[in-house]
Amino acid sequence: MLAKVAATVTFLCLLSLPLSLRAQDSLLGHHKINLELKPLPAAGVLNLLSVRSKSAAHSADRPADAGGAWEVEGAEQLAGIVVKVHFVETPVSQVVGDILGCIGFAYQEQGDRIVIEKAAQRLPADRCRSVSIVSASAVASAQTQAAPDETYSWQFASISALEFMSAFARQSGLNIVVPATQQELLRHIELRVNIADMSAAEVVQNLFGCIGWNYEQTSAGISAFKGAPQARECRGFTVLP
Repeated sequence: MLAKVAATVTFLCLLSLPLSLRAQDSLLGHHKINLELKPLPAAGVLNLLSVRSKSAAHSADRPADAGGAWEVEGAEQLAGIVVKVHFVETPVSQVVGDILGCIGFAYQEQGDRIVIEKAAQRLPADRCRSVSIVSASAVASAQTQAAPDETYSWQFASISALEFMSAFARQSGLNIVVPATQQELLRHIELRVNIADMSAAEVVQNLFGCIGWNYEQTSAGISAFKGAPQARECRGFTVLP
């Protein structure tokens, strides 16, 4: 069953960072993303961004400054730290640097991974407007309130994939991350929807199967992207001409 801890669809002048927090451009790249997530473990946010980097590597319109696919090393140091983030048009390297810097950590790039390390000090408060540290009970509460056996029944004669995805994210409590460069593609896909008593997992599988998109799932959310089509089940959704 998919984790239900947040409900957001995100359509993934720079201030100077201290040297210990400054991102290397070769791996994370310069491209900007939008990222708004409800309270999640900091390690889960980084894992979702890592999955996104791998998805971008297979994206049909991968930005020239997208960097590479990367792993996270040392995330166990972030155990028990929960954050709420809201970044708008921010370079992904700054997103990672700010998330870590605002909770007292930094990172170094080594090969195809970022290595998390303890920082000498946290970033100042005025640099952390996009990152809030919240009580770990926020995630536990969201998980307790979620109904794991909930099913979804919807009928729409015509709705864009973007609108449906946003509505489904709000209703199900899932984080769905989509490359900002592909947002317009979803806006121009018109769907007829007729689903009855589908689980969240079934909705996700059939939605992306019917529109021919790929996705990767983590405990923190879903990274979706338009890449090489894969054979997937398609029930309940019809792409309109």
